[in-house]
Amino acid sequence: MAASTNVSTGSQEFAQIAQDLHNNYKPASASAKAQALAQVKRQITKGAIVVHLPVGAGLAAGGAGVVVGVSGVTVVSIPIQGGGLVAPSALVVQIGLDGAMHTSEVQAASTSATSGVLTSWIDGQLYRHLASNDNGTMTSANTQVPSATPAGTMKPMDWWDDFTKCLSDHGVPAWVAAAISAICGLAGVAVDCAIGVAVWYAGVIAQCYGA
Repeated sequence: MAASTNVSTGSQEFAQIAQDLHNNYKPASASAKAQALAQVKRQITKGAIVVHLPVGAGLAAGGAGVVVGVSGVTVVSIPIQGGGLVAPSALVVQIGLDGAMHTSEVQAASTSATSGVLTSWIDGQLYRHLASNDNGTMTSANTQVPSATPAGTMKPMDWWDDFTKCLSDHGVPAWVAAAISAICGLAGVAVDCAIGVAVWYAGVIAQCYGA
């Protein structure tokens, strides 16, 4: 079944996500980052965290970003690189104050200069597999979904136009920005999925916000 949206809706939602990251999340300290990454690594090794890496892809822990929300929740974003994937492909792990973990995995694969396929899993379960393009149209993708890898505050639209141009100028594909809300959803752990994706572009987002 086809799924569709328009560029205004997808883009406005991405702007909202970006604003949330900019206003409510700060980079973790070096020690907090190391601790969070160690926690995640242990859960991956145990098989408690499931990932779906395509052939040739891997988790690039050295490029991981860790942010802490005003609520105290920690969000870990580990890039997924290789296998034909492009930024912001990542495994995103939300660590609650009680230590409970929830995961979101997002994979972006470009199919042309203006389009690509976005696939996401929430807590290890397939959530979306969509083809997206620069005009914000999305349809169900007909490409193969990777299988599980074994263990071992809105701004005016004129502001958005400037913001999206800034993102584009810094290498953030329009097809990614337009589809983030759809691929991650906008409730509960899904919001952290989108925040985790935005972590990839944290510096760009801050600059485009005029921070």
